[in-house]
Amino acid sequence: MSGAILEVRGVTVGFDGFTVLDGLDLTITRGELRFLIGPNGAGKTTLLDIITGRTRPASGTVVFDGRVSLVGKDESSIARLGIGRKFQTPSVFGSLTVVENIELAASVGGGVGALLAKPSDPVRVRSRSVMEMVGLDGRASTEASTLSHGERQWLEIGMLLAQDAQLLLLDEPVAGMTRAERDRTGEMLVRIAETRSVLVVEHDMTFLRQFGREVTVLHLGRTLIEGPVEVVSTDPKVIEVYLGRGARSGNDDMPEPRTSEAVPGATAQSEVPTEKVVARSASSAPGVQGTQHGRLTVSRLSSGYGQGLTIRDISFEVDTGQVLCVLGRNGVGKSTLLRAVMGTLPALEGSITVHGTDLTTAPPHARAQNGIAYVPQGRGIFPRLTVTENLVMGLEGMVVGPRDSEHRVGAMHARF
Repeated sequence: MSGAILEVRGVTVGFDGFTVLDGLDLTITRGELRFLIGPNGAGKTTLLDIITGRTRPASGTVVFDGRVSLVGKDESSIARLGIGRKFQTPSVFGSLTVVENIELAASVGGGVGALLAKPSDPVRVRSRSVMEMVGLDGRASTEASTLSHGERQWLEIGMLLAQDAQLLLLDEPVAGMTRAERDRTGEMLVRIAETRSVLVVEHDMTFLRQFGREVTVLHLGRTLIEGPVEVVSTDPKVIEVYLGRGARSGNDDMPEPRTSEAVPGATAQSEVPTEKVVARSASSAPGVQGTQHGRLTVSRLSSGYGQGLTIRDISFEVDTGQVLCVLGRNGVGKSTLLRAVMGTLPALEGSITVHGTDLTTAPPHARAQNGIAYVPQGRGIFPRLTVTENLVMGLEGMVVGPRDSEHRVGAMHARF
């Protein structure tokens, strides 16, 4: 299998005077598993929108299968050509079983009659093959609404295969999965790419290094670098603008660094009953002293990756009993803000205090000891431990007696 199945040439698109893609070129060959990475706001989702007809470029060409121009075609026409897209959040029919979802997808293209009729023998055969490919053959009669998050992702990929898509566009397919689910997904994508082409938008660098072959890095709407994963992941430019100096590999969603001021995310807050929120006393930590005031105060905080600022001059307060929601589009710095508060990114300017304790320069473990907890997008649990054992691990480093420990774990069982 050789030759290009998708050719993107000189594609430019902008919104409200802001250029999202700037003369972008991309070629996907037949039987290729290609990963697409880049900071938030680099243009990854917009590129998928262009390919699938959701957005029309201002200039440039998009050619599928060496002969069909996709520019100007609607989404349904492009899907019928053999291009399938899976968004980050799985979209399946929850009230149908796994096999019914697959058979329904396999019947698409045969008209309303085919959708309403009893599945034909060819559809059944294809559906069984697809379920084996995505590892759901043992769950054929299971209602989709009862599947795990990972299984729903696999089911949606299976539905694309049932439609006989020759080019699969997958947006962060392993987001929120356990390590075992990520490994199974990676192995599945490698198998699928033996007969089809797969373009994967991903942030999980550990997953990419494990299963990636060719990688394209976007930055500011252009291709920053393209090549084998082992070359791309060590390239100084990629480290500077995407991974961050000293950044660890993992399932980190790192927003785009900017050399100019980022637009702060809009915020909204609402009070919840104080009795349902337990304020934690400040614990002693090396080099950290203070008193309890029940408040997180962020004052004129600036942070980012490399030499660029992603957030600038951010200020807010959160009292005990309050919930603060940070809103904003991709790339404005929401994840960067959380990482800066937790200490996994440095505060280049400004201050962070908790319970009256200045934590601006404190390491992450000291912030954790002072009551700050960070839950990133990926699941950071111990899959081989029980629920109770995982909860007990959360008490590590806290000075609590056996009775208090049992009470805390029991309270978490009841709450969740």
